[in-house]
Amino acid sequence: KLVLYLKTMVALTALSKNFLIAFWSLFLYAVVGGFSHPILSFGIFTVVTLWLTFLLTIPKNEDMDMLTAFCIHSRGVKCPKGETPVTMSQNCCIYFEDKLDFEAVKALMSKEFYKYKRLSHIGVLKTRSSPLWSTKWKPIEITQEVKDKMILKHTVNDNDELYKLVDELCNQPFAKDLPLWIFHYIENNNGYSMWLWRVSHGIADGIRLVPIAAELLQTIDGKPIGVPTTGALRSTKSMSDKKKIKRVGPKRINWLNPKTYMRLFGDIYKIWYSINGDCDTINVFKPDGKLHGPKTQIHLRNKAPFKIEDIKALKNKYNVSFNDVITALTCSGIRAYILSQDSDYFKKNKKVTMTSMLAFGFPPKEEFHGQSDWLRNGFSLVDWPFPIQIEDFEKRLKIINRNGRQLKTSFVTPLGLAATEFLARLGFDDMVEENTTKMFARHTCVFSNLPSWNHPLYFNGVKVAKLEASY
Repeated sequence: KLVLYLKTMVALTALSKNFLIAFWSLFLYAVVGGFSHPILSFGIFTVVTLWLTFLLTIPKNEDMDMLTAFCIHSRGVKCPKGETPVTMSQNCCIYFEDKLDFEAVKALMSKEFYKYKRLSHIGVLKTRSSPLWSTKWKPIEITQEVKDKMILKHTVNDNDELYKLVDELCNQPFAKDLPLWIFHYIENNNGYSMWLWRVSHGIADGIRLVPIAAELLQTIDGKPIGVPTTGALRSTKSMSDKKKIKRVGPKRINWLNPKTYMRLFGDIYKIWYSINGDCDTINVFKPDGKLHGPKTQIHLRNKAPFKIEDIKALKNKYNVSFNDVITALTCSGIRAYILSQDSDYFKKNKKVTMTSMLAFGFPPKEEFHGQSDWLRNGFSLVDWPFPIQIEDFEKRLKIINRNGRQLKTSFVTPLGLAATEFLARLGFDDMVEENTTKMFARHTCVFSNLPSWNHPLYFNGVKVAKLEASY
């Protein structure tokens, strides 16, 4: 009866069936007389536990991960019905100062994109009721018709038309019979021309897509720009070549220290609260299940973009991280906007909470040359508070820096990744989706940034004016 009940509740994977068999065997052994033989019981329990741990270990050649499987099928979050389908799309906008040769662009994109497995395959399930974890990659024939559908050209007459078209294109769903990406070249007769590359999270996360962009963008003399040498993608070689200061690695966990377990249980509570805690004060999603805000995706751009030189100056002055400064400046902009709408807002609201979900994970260590199955999603979403209620910039920055340092030694990311992978591999798709939805609903936004380049970018001699990214 237990097995029949579980079959109706979840789509049982082969792994979850092994779990049921193992624990049912242990239960029968205990009933028959296992408790009267403690040494034998301990031995059997240890063997079964190690076996199940081995089954849960993701092999190095695994070509599917939990986040990818969910995003391929537009699962993971139950959003209120709007006018925009859930696409799980990452949108990369690269602005150029002049027009480009579309045929040259299309030839390069065809050459670079389709050599990657996840950019030339589609994810399929054996049956509709199959667990999402069992999604497999199915190759498609890359014909000229396929290229014409996935690499497109548009024409606009000014920047206003450009921005409007970007909003329209980012609201379109991906074709189910094609790989989950599409490339638009937008030629502007009077303003910036643009590459708009839309890639689903059903392929990879942003940090693992940067090396592909590194093969497309160029130096002034037409050579590939290469992977950024700063941030999570920097290599040991590039650091030694530039004689950078050697960073001290993370301290080893002392499992004999009681404080370690206090921190562990505290982080477990943080994960629980991230899902079940109170909604943020500033939040477009409310517990009534309705969508309070625009029903289509729109892009809001800074009137005055952050200058890298200013960010570096603040970073060095206060001895904090790049991400800390960006977060503090973002808080400044949000606070200024709120006060422009209501100058007494923070006086009338003594407790204002604004929490983003920060994409925090483990950077890839594999090389990205040629075919690689290491295009994947390797991050977890963790709470990243925005202390917008604090007026003083320096105090706000110190709090953000403290939060960042605590996050680097936190158990939240590995625990979150392990729990979601564990549940997905067992087939508890609905449970994962329900709790992810609750987590999204109580937070204000998702906050993320990617490593970039320190020098000018070009394509065939045309200079890149700026880069943007959105979800």
